[in-house]
Amino acid sequence: MELLPQARAERARWGVGLLFFVNAIAFASIVPRYVELRETFSLDNGTFGLIIAAGPVGALAAVSSPAGCCGRSAPRRPPSPPRCCWG
Repeated sequence: MELLPQARAERARWGVGLLFFVNAIAFASIVPRYVELRETFSLDNGTFGLIIAAGPVGALAAVSSPAGCCGRSAPRRPPSPPRCCWG
């Protein structure tokens, strides 16, 4: 396995950190509205807890499920970017 060059590894670390930061900001923007959402849809504590817990469970399923498909049908060469990205 080939290791990443130092600059590329550093950019990857910053990218992952930025991803977590944006995720935290998005989550923090919905948390103050939990009470309003619960009252709007007249949910009890148990139902609301299940709905909130379904988010991370769905995210884990969405992240891990394509891995098997990509491993079985990996392209022989990397795909080229779409023409709309070429400017």
